[in-house]
Amino acid sequence: LFPTRGGGGARRVYTKGASEVVLELCSRIAQPGGEATAMDAGARARFDEAIGKMADEGLRTLTVAYREIAAGEEEPKDLEEDLILLAVLGLEDPVRPEVPGAIRACKEAGIVVRMVTGDNARTAAAIAKKCGILGDEIEEGQVMTGAQFRERVVRPDDEINMEEFDKIWMDLRVLARSSPLDKLTLVTGIQQSKISKPQTVAVTGDGTN
Repeated sequence: LFPTRGGGGARRVYTKGASEVVLELCSRIAQPGGEATAMDAGARARFDEAIGKMADEGLRTLTVAYREIAAGEEEPKDLEEDLILLAVLGLEDPVRPEVPGAIRACKEAGIVVRMVTGDNARTAAAIAKKCGILGDEIEEGQVMTGAQFRERVVRPDDEINMEEFDKIWMDLRVLARSSPLDKLTLVTGIQQSKISKPQTVAVTGDGTN
């Protein structure tokens, strides 16, 4: 919580994060004059479309929003609701020039490269095309979100449903909006699969996952 410039005890909370997630928390839109107007269905659809277009260009999108807490108002139990949309940002993280060649070399050696990422599915697919992990036309089953993956392959006891897993993994190339546990499930499932010869799995990355 930050005090507002006008003082008087009013405070403001800022939120930024995955565009589609933060957008769902917004009920109003900030205007240039400082006022906020209602977020109606038409406005929400326009922002969804804008986010989708940026994602299709391989941009990572963030939504920035805030909420005003009036002076003397008790701090809400959930600060991240009824937010005011401030901006939608598209950030480019260019593919390094050597990456497509490295992916081609892996394919020629018989190595299947899969991308497991926190990006949304459309951003991830666009980047995977630039890298050469996906072709120009995406085939069914090549791109999934972590939520879709978990729903299909993780049983209520948190064990892997290998029957369902084996229907997925050979086609899968991009796992988007994934968690570290999704990556572990994917690697473990491939290693345990019996539908092909035993697989050697290597994992690399640039983040904490």
